[in-house]
Amino acid sequence: MSPFAKEFVGILLPVLLMIVLHFTTNIIDGFFIGHFVGEIALAGVQFVAPVMSIIFAVSLVIASGCATMVGIAVGANQKDKANQAFAHGGFCCLILSGFLMMAGTWGIEQILTWLNATPLLWNDSQDYLAIRLKYSGFFAGLVLLESALRNDRQAKQASACVALGALTNLVCTYFFVKNWGVSGAATATILSEALTVLMMVALILRKKGVLQFVKPVWNVRQVWKIVYNGSSDGMTGVSNSIVLYTFNLILLEHFGELGVASYAVISYLSLGFLMINISLCITMQTLVSRSYGAGDHQQVLGSFYFSLKVSALVSLMIYLFIAWQGRSLAGLFISDLEVIEMIYQGFLIHGLGFGFLIFSNLATVFLTALHQPLPSLAIALCENLILILLALLTLPTLLGHVGVWASFPVAELAALAISVPLFLKQRKRLTP
Repeated sequence: MSPFAKEFVGILLPVLLMIVLHFTTNIIDGFFIGHFVGEIALAGVQFVAPVMSIIFAVSLVIASGCATMVGIAVGANQKDKANQAFAHGGFCCLILSGFLMMAGTWGIEQILTWLNATPLLWNDSQDYLAIRLKYSGFFAGLVLLESALRNDRQAKQASACVALGALTNLVCTYFFVKNWGVSGAATATILSEALTVLMMVALILRKKGVLQFVKPVWNVRQVWKIVYNGSSDGMTGVSNSIVLYTFNLILLEHFGELGVASYAVISYLSLGFLMINISLCITMQTLVSRSYGAGDHQQVLGSFYFSLKVSALVSLMIYLFIAWQGRSLAGLFISDLEVIEMIYQGFLIHGLGFGFLIFSNLATVFLTALHQPLPSLAIALCENLILILLALLTLPTLLGHVGVWASFPVAELAALAISVPLFLKQRKRLTP
């Protein structure tokens, strides 16, 4: 194995473990809620997913922007610069936490009204969202700390913290959901996130890496750089929120509340694609930022191509496996045979989009890691908002139920017309 491949795999494996454990939290929630509470409760949790997606988006803006600056500073051996970027990122997280706590305390009913929650979904959505919003500061801190530790060459230690947090969530969710329903699922998630944050803070306090907790030398320009660099990743999350909201309304129109529950299960089945894609994006961002900071343009491009090949191969294997065992996997969450068949047929169409998504996602992260947020933002905006909304608002009318599931692959295919030229332009700038 070449030194580059060895370094790539050395970063990828702990990141993949961290991502798998993180997404396992969602699967655990869905499994226990579906079995112990029912399909409508599962739909209620899925219905507030747009709000959780916005929280993830804002957290990702801070974490991605901060991680890019930390990675480049670490690659250039600029310790003070790395610590100031980290300190400003932490300050942004504190502001976000305060805002979310106020929203969770006083704004739940207004949020559910904006989402057009049906009476059948209202109580479960309210119980789950109230707890998650109030304490989502732990999630924001977790995303920031994990990104910063990874760029500080402490990916394995960060993954160990996430693993212990995921184990805590598994045990707590089982007991909490049986006794308190969806509120128990939300509480278990918050407890596991809080534990993970505390362990990561302890890692930094050991002072084994570059990063340390320092007092920020306040600089508005530094905050702007964090937001600017992370804007494309944040746009992806905001776009996902808008798309999820639109998707939920269309599913209610075509399939009713059980359609929302079916989409929740399709989302769980799709996590394999997301886990490998996100893991490779994170690994690539780490290597690209470091290599770019060190002036090694050959490794910058090598990281992209290697990630693209691995992602394409693994995604194909996952799709074929779910096409083979999809009905059995859906049965882990839902007992109704008619809904299981709806899930399976929907996935066969919807899942094709992940084959087209690979290049655009990697190109977005690649450009962000090179301090090129505007072209990265253009890809994210078109791929994750404009094109998918156009597809959602037209294809169901033209094709009926099939059009609902076909919207995602059609939008991702169209996005390649934007991401490929922008990547090639950047490649030309890097090639001597």
